[in-house]
Amino acid sequence: MKKYLIYINMVLFGLLFYSCNKKELTIIRPDKKLIENQNEYTKILTEAEYGWIGYLFPAGGRAYTFKFNFTNENRVFTSGTLDETYTTTGIESSYRLVADQTPSLSFDTYTYLHLLSDPDELIFGGARGRGHVSDFEFAFLKLNKDTIHLKGNHNGSKLILVKATKDQDKDFIKKSFATYARIGQINDFQHYHKKVRINNQDFSFTISPHINAMSFYYMEGDVFKQKIGIFTTNEHGLLFREPMELAGVSFQEITNFDIVSKQNTGTFKINGEKVKIEPLQKPLYIDKHAPNRFREVNKQFYSRWMFTVNGKHEALSLRELPGYAGGVYLSNVNVDRMDAMYLLYISGMRYVGPVFSTIIDQDGVMKFNKYMEAYGFNPGELISVVRRFNEVWFNEAGYYVFQTGPTDYDLVNAKDSKTWVRFN
Repeated sequence: MKKYLIYINMVLFGLLFYSCNKKELTIIRPDKKLIENQNEYTKILTEAEYGWIGYLFPAGGRAYTFKFNFTNENRVFTSGTLDETYTTTGIESSYRLVADQTPSLSFDTYTYLHLLSDPDELIFGGARGRGHVSDFEFAFLKLNKDTIHLKGNHNGSKLILVKATKDQDKDFIKKSFATYARIGQINDFQHYHKKVRINNQDFSFTISPHINAMSFYYMEGDVFKQKIGIFTTNEHGLLFREPMELAGVSFQEITNFDIVSKQNTGTFKINGEKVKIEPLQKPLYIDKHAPNRFREVNKQFYSRWMFTVNGKHEALSLRELPGYAGGVYLSNVNVDRMDAMYLLYISGMRYVGPVFSTIIDQDGVMKFNKYMEAYGFNPGELISVVRRFNEVWFNEAGYYVFQTGPTDYDLVNAKDSKTWVRFN
């Protein structure tokens, strides 16, 4: 009888427990929640009257600005700052909201975003087999009324969508692309070196629109420091991938560039405060370790213009070489650790240039000792063009080296800051 009563009490307790917890056991199926999110995100994307501004930062570097207009029929119209053609010629493709493990936005037919992921470097640059290591499917991370943060599902690229305003409807991308030319005028100054003053501290800086990078140089005690920001552009200026902090001032945008290159002057604004750009004949700070980093990077460094002199790009008239396509610097080309500077032809099969040894002195100056004046294709009568180049390359003053991007460097004549060359 006792066992029987215990059994009845256990059954009653079980029924009571089930009754009290019935509501707690009612849960929303995960797939139902994903579908609800999918519908919510679709509504947010398509109800933006003037579309969305997209700031894309590929995992492989650089950055681009896009304009997206999404429709209820799963179509999206895209323009971007990849080059001037894409600013005015939009492309229509399809998109879909993927409700997999996490809600994602997929650009599932060919659009400008796919150019950045093309493994053929001849299509749109980047690394062979990887392109710009970008994405065209993005997971939703965070959103509010006007801004959506996403992350690439394959490579982890960063995409920020900002709801466009009426003023950003038609010519926004065209104006954003024009910003590159405006800020690029800083590189037309007579002297390479420039400084700005932020919160009572002096910084020298470089800006490289072709690699979307801006670098600031300064000292902490006796230690040289630099900060590199990857940026894209809008109609007001540039937007960094991550916030910058200099002299206790945090900022993610630089706006209102006003550059007068012929007068070697200019200004821009940080957090609404005007900052004056001052040209310098000598470097404010020197990175003594940069020459070694430059030589040890496993990379073929390319320069489109080669030397800039007195603010004039491609100053040595190398384009007199028929089919000239730019210059390539190679370090450690043989067992003697010699370096080479090749002037390339469009075909890629012909080149001419000097071979030399490199010495780096205690002041951080890199100097070249000529071993062979012209190696490779015989330029014939145009050997005079190569000799003219050699006169500048082998200048006895040597070169300071400044890192301008993740793996990008400028060489600046140590005596005459009017002469410099940019490698990426």
